[in-house]
Amino acid sequence: MTLVLLVDDNPDDRERYVRQLKKIAQANYNYVEADGYDSMLTMLKQHKPDCVLLDYSLPGRNGLEILQEIVAKERHLPVIMMTGQGNESIAVKSLKEGAQHYLVKSEVTDELLHTHILAAIKHCAMEREHDDLIEQLMESNVALERFAYVASHDLQEPIRMINNFGKILLAEYQSRLDDEGREYLSMVTESGERMRDMVNDLLDYSRMSHEAMKPEQFEGEQVLESVLENLKVLIEDTHTEITHDPLPQLSGNPVQIMRLLQNLITNAIKYQPPGNKPCIHIGVKDCADAWNISVSDNGIGIDNRFISQIFEPFRRLHTWDTIKGSGLGLAICKKLAENNNGSISASSTPGKGSIFTISLPKPQIIMEAA
Repeated sequence: MTLVLLVDDNPDDRERYVRQLKKIAQANYNYVEADGYDSMLTMLKQHKPDCVLLDYSLPGRNGLEILQEIVAKERHLPVIMMTGQGNESIAVKSLKEGAQHYLVKSEVTDELLHTHILAAIKHCAMEREHDDLIEQLMESNVALERFAYVASHDLQEPIRMINNFGKILLAEYQSRLDDEGREYLSMVTESGERMRDMVNDLLDYSRMSHEAMKPEQFEGEQVLESVLENLKVLIEDTHTEITHDPLPQLSGNPVQIMRLLQNLITNAIKYQPPGNKPCIHIGVKDCADAWNISVSDNGIGIDNRFISQIFEPFRRLHTWDTIKGSGLGLAICKKLAENNNGSISASSTPGKGSIFTISLPKPQIIMEAA
């Protein structure tokens, strides 16, 4: 049985709705009536209607004000706004405020009313299901992040023990082992180092959601200088050539932006063909409301089939023996960009190189949104 709440100060209109609902042979409608705002509140407390027919013109209150209250209290309760005379402006406002439909009383037939009630109920049920799924997903993500943090934190000590004693065995007892034994022990220590890197990155990734973001304005040039200083040894050892456009003033967390650029430049140096001299350019493009900062390289590139996957956690396109890594580097980059109200994307040509682009809102846009 479908319960409809009829909210109208005109008893003739309420009676007409009742007659129309009773004509719907294929439906089983029941109804309760309210002649104004106060009686409507009473009916909402006493009953749980499946749909509300709300008159736009009520004594002392207009339908839009009442609609806002209903939506605020019962987000998924379908409301159909009823009016004596059609008004396009009111119709648009009603739909924006959360009404499922807007009907002119003189044009309403029994079938039309039935159709719109069913559609409104179905739409709100889908919205409720969608919101429930989003809430479950958010709870699942929080639980997963908490588990990842605890698990990675607790794994650090046993992994440290494995690595330390493996190195001791290699240093002090390798003369007592044959070639096969030394090979096995090397595999153990190498796997321990791989696990250590993975756990550290997993811990870093799980922390991202809990880091307090304190946005501030800062000079992009100073952040880039810090990045290049941090990577100075790696740049010199690999004979990397880095050029860059002048970086503008940015808004966000300077430490996180520094980590983001540092990760991308490190990747650009790491993912190179054997014997290739890394050439990297940090470009800047003014895009109205945002700054697009790109990191271009001449590395091995990425097959376009996998571009959409590279920012997923643990997504690796190479074996660990070929290029070391945990598979979390770009997932961390994605979180860092999103933590600063931005985004990251990539384009690539296999064998020629890749371009990773960070899009960050301009400081004035952040200030206007605050």
